[in-house]
Amino acid sequence: EIYDYLRLLWSRVGKPHCPICGRPIVGQSAEQIIDQAMELADGTRSMVLAPVVRGRKGEYGKLLEQLRAFYVEAVGLKPGPRPPFTRFGYWLYAGEQAVLHLSEAARDETRAPEARSTFDHAAFNCVGQREFEARLAQLGIKYEVAHVPQTGQVQLFFDDPAGNGVELSFTAADG
Repeated sequence: EIYDYLRLLWSRVGKPHCPICGRPIVGQSAEQIIDQAMELADGTRSMVLAPVVRGRKGEYGKLLEQLRAFYVEAVGLKPGPRPPFTRFGYWLYAGEQAVLHLSEAARDETRAPEARSTFDHAAFNCVGQREFEARLAQLGIKYEVAHVPQTGQVQLFFDDPAGNGVELSFTAADG
């Protein structure tokens, strides 16, 4: 973990230079790279290097922030205290109870590349069906309504920004 912090520190304060010619290394757009490659003379040998990502390893801080914001805005959960774990994440609360833990995966943890998620959906028992429907509509979140005949429950189904299914369940008396 210290390696990650040092790598981040040096990437922010350091100025990379080519070890051969000493010129500064700067970021380029895909178009700039293509333009430079097209200017090379026919027969010029070159090497293209790129990182390889397998099994979706890596840090997902930006996605976790999007998920936190989504569950706060769309579902009405509140960010709350979280123990000082080594991995980045959030605990989201309904009242006094932590009901959703968002956490980065361990560096050696992998997911099948074709899997969107590892479960069908997360369900939350809620009150205020009409208010939730208005909130989802205001946020532009498309949802489906389902009725459970045996219990009279009404369920709202939609996806979060990571593609995980979300169910908001309301009692018959709430509808």
